[in-house]
Amino acid sequence: MLRSRLADAYLEMGREEDALREYLWCFDEGEQHRESYHGVRLSFLLSSIERLGHRYPPAREALVERRQAAEKRIVDGSAEYDDIAVFSSINHVLNQQQATLDLYDRIKEHGALDRVTLYSFANEAFALLVDAKRYGRIVDEYDIEARVERAFEIYGAVVEGFRDFDAVLEHAKEGFDESMLKEMEDLAKRPSLRNEIMRMQEDVLRRSLASSYQVLIGAGLLDDAAALAQRATAELDDAETRNALARAGYLTGRPVEANLAQAREAFEMTGGEDIAIVDTFARVLAALGRRDEAIAVAQAGLDKATTSHDRRTMAACLDYCRKPTAG
Repeated sequence: MLRSRLADAYLEMGREEDALREYLWCFDEGEQHRESYHGVRLSFLLSSIERLGHRYPPAREALVERRQAAEKRIVDGSAEYDDIAVFSSINHVLNQQQATLDLYDRIKEHGALDRVTLYSFANEAFALLVDAKRYGRIVDEYDIEARVERAFEIYGAVVEGFRDFDAVLEHAKEGFDESMLKEMEDLAKRPSLRNEIMRMQEDVLRRSLASSYQVLIGAGLLDDAAALAQRATAELDDAETRNALARAGYLTGRPVEANLAQAREAFEMTGGEDIAIVDTFARVLAALGRRDEAIAVAQAGLDKATTSHDRRTMAACLDYCRKPTAG
């Protein structure tokens, strides 16, 4: 992180070559020094390098080089998960996501990737196919039921572990290295951190279920979608889960009445105070042709917005609701 900030400082001084050198060290070496740098490396750091590329072309060239190296390993079958993540993340910051799908299609039948790495690549492709609304292809190529079950199983294992954390810690003493064991012991002393981790796990489950739900709605498998929604809200009985489901339906471009019920419940549970939930509620209303109510909800949300981000969100929502094509 210090070297990343040094790169930022070089950039402010106009020393692009020095900035790129430090950024690339962070990308190539940073995770070896701290595993927790993984998320930053494939998001904020890549974005910094991509922005630098607008004024200093060698930065973009460096990203392309690393993408090509990852692609070569994927094609020859020697790739590990990091190569999949690097390849897809660089494509994302370069706005070339289709390249990820193209390579996935190439290697799925003819590549030599091991099953674990191919599974990782399939997950990357799944998210892109959802974004592209290619629901028919997803249903044909992916086992949505198994995907949902796996998400619940992973979440259930985490919940069980946190329910008897002392037993987990005792078991960790047998198989974890010293640094990991220390992190577990620190976690045991900080209940607030455990609660935060549980909230993160809830969000992981919520997002995974919402993406599968979007596929089912988009593919017209409404009975399966209804069953998933019922199970999701039974496990996570909160406004955020209802909003995620309603938003997923909206994103298909063909929301159903169940999505309106979910959005309305989320709105009522939060008293209209959560801008993200207000946004979803108004958009689902508009998409279902209830423009007058949608406009009223969006306008009320805009009136309540206190931050510039929230005002932009609700202004865009209000514009959408006013369009005759909405719904």
